[in-house]
Amino acid sequence: MEQTKQLKSYHGILVFIVTMLLIIPIATYTQRNWGMYGLAITQFALLLLGVLPAVMFKVKLREVFPIKKPLFRQVIGTLLIWLGSYLVVAIVANVLMYFFPEGFREVSNALQDAFTSIPMAVSFLIVAVMPAICEEALHRGFILYSLDFKSKWTKIITMGVIFGLFHLDVYRFLPTAILGLSLTYIMIETKNILLPAIFHFINNAVSLLATFASQSHNNVDTQAIEMSQEILSSTNIIGVLLIFIGPIIPFMLLGGVTLLKDRQHPINRDSLIVKKRIKPIWIALITSLIIIVSGVIIFDFSVFKMEEVFNINITMDINIESDGVNMPFNIEESGNYYMDLKLNSQRGLIDYKIINENDEEVFQTSAQKLTYSSFLQLEEGEYHVVVDFQLDKKIVEDLNLTGDLYEYSQVIIKNSIRKWKLW
Repeated sequence: MEQTKQLKSYHGILVFIVTMLLIIPIATYTQRNWGMYGLAITQFALLLLGVLPAVMFKVKLREVFPIKKPLFRQVIGTLLIWLGSYLVVAIVANVLMYFFPEGFREVSNALQDAFTSIPMAVSFLIVAVMPAICEEALHRGFILYSLDFKSKWTKIITMGVIFGLFHLDVYRFLPTAILGLSLTYIMIETKNILLPAIFHFINNAVSLLATFASQSHNNVDTQAIEMSQEILSSTNIIGVLLIFIGPIIPFMLLGGVTLLKDRQHPINRDSLIVKKRIKPIWIALITSLIIIVSGVIIFDFSVFKMEEVFNINITMDINIESDGVNMPFNIEESGNYYMDLKLNSQRGLIDYKIINENDEEVFQTSAQKLTYSSFLQLEEGEYHVVVDFQLDKKIVEDLNLTGDLYEYSQVIIKNSIRKWKLW
């Protein structure tokens, strides 16, 4: 007869601490030397860290890692909870991206570079399949099994925090913690590790496919522009999400929760079970109304407003003898400003600079055609926008342009610099 030891919460917490102490150097070394293949090694290490403690403590593996054929309604319920959670994470991520744009951009670029550094099929295996098995074996397997809290919500919140900390990224903590809450809820309700594994797989697969879809454009500048434009309109995005998509999230989650529930006992319409079923519907309805109102406040009443500190819109004809343009502007308050820039020259290059009062360049670019959006950290003081036109013979030849350099051609320069503020 198989001997079983009753685990305590500290067993799981201790395994998590040991995991973090081991995984950090392992992940750092393997991923630095072998990139995404190093991530695969890290995933195998996580699987071992989930299974070996169960063996060492002599607990039944089928209890720690319960696997059974899921009911169809439970699969649908899992998908509904994933979609609802995914939308919640999208809203939360946009809010965080508004306040920490540079951090999110760095994380996003790093993940995209890593994911697309190897063939898509291999990346799919490492990013989508392996975490659904290895990370779930550790988190929804051993660690969750060890928690002996009486309240299931204490377990769910604890596992959410652990899953957020596990990803070692301050910008991703809250989104991953939310996913950890949902994954743990599914595991507790179904006692079937296949269902959180399905959730985890779909979530990572969708993110990976989106990454490769954007990479397929083969234009880094375009991707950066699109990302910046999303950041620029993030308050509008948040408002739109809250107004049009947010209200269905509570009902998605409610539907998923209902489909996960055990239906072994028949419903007695005269009992309190039916009355209790009404309460979550009202909670979902009230939550939806609150979400709509929040979206309207953000979108229509401009809780976040943009103050314009500089704006130009120039269309002019130039030739090789044309002088440049110098335009001063003043920054009254140091902070993070958002710049929208569009350059379009029929012939030659436009050299565009922003120079502070100490004659230091805070921004510089040269292009024939450019649409660019970016954040600038500007200190209080006077600035100059300096525009020069490069239309010499070598430039024209390099750009495969022909014609008389004294002939006039059109240039378009549009630039606005704005600062977000709370009213």
